[in-house]
Amino acid sequence: RAAETSVMQEVNAVTTLSLSMKDEISARGIPEAKIHVMPNAVPAEWLDIKTDHEGVRSSLGLAPDECLVGLFTTFSAHEGVPTLLDAMVNLKNLNVRVKCLLIGDGPTLKSAKSLTERYGLSNDVIFLGRLPQLELPRYYQALDLFVLPRVDARVTQLVTPLKPLEAMALGTPVVGSSVGGIKEIVEHAVTGELFKPEDAVDCAQVIQSLLYDSARRERLAEAAREWVAANRTWTGIAKRYVKLYQELGAI
Repeated sequence: RAAETSVMQEVNAVTTLSLSMKDEISARGIPEAKIHVMPNAVPAEWLDIKTDHEGVRSSLGLAPDECLVGLFTTFSAHEGVPTLLDAMVNLKNLNVRVKCLLIGDGPTLKSAKSLTERYGLSNDVIFLGRLPQLELPRYYQALDLFVLPRVDARVTQLVTPLKPLEAMALGTPVVGSSVGGIKEIVEHAVTGELFKPEDAVDCAQVIQSLLYDSARRERLAEAAREWVAANRTWTGIAKRYVKLYQELGAI
């Protein structure tokens, strides 16, 4: 931490991923005018991708009347996968016809699979492991909702995740826990919806209400896609870096 602060004091400009991280850096005595937020983004071409929605869902074994929610992530404690699995139990108890798609690997993957078996969700949760990046768009677009159940922790309050931006660019509505890193991306009831961190009941209620309201999902997805197009493409972020280097006299 001391080394980071020392470097930031010496350089001409500091770039960081989020407003919350900017506040953290400023609190170390770095002048705000020196700190520039350069957030995560997605390739602009993802905004135009169209995939075989129904074909992918059929390949996953979904019945025509079943919904699909999902999370693509590195399995780690702060991602909050148990909250999503708890929410799935609540949804099944409410007789909601829904399955959950989980893609990725990581240190908590084994425990997530064990929890799935313990909850009796083996037929309702699909694990595909880690997939190449270019295969992900078709799975994003097969979802009715992308769910990001991050826990309330220092890292989730400071760091903005990349995966919801990918979902939003591809037209998949996003719901997530109301931690700082997600709230910078998802504006509640505008570009997505939020639920209380680590609250499986609230998570399930938000999911259920959206699964039963396709028009609302479409409105959120379209608003989110427009926001990503305007604010979160790598093309746009690159232009901001070029402008910063020009201001610094580096180019």
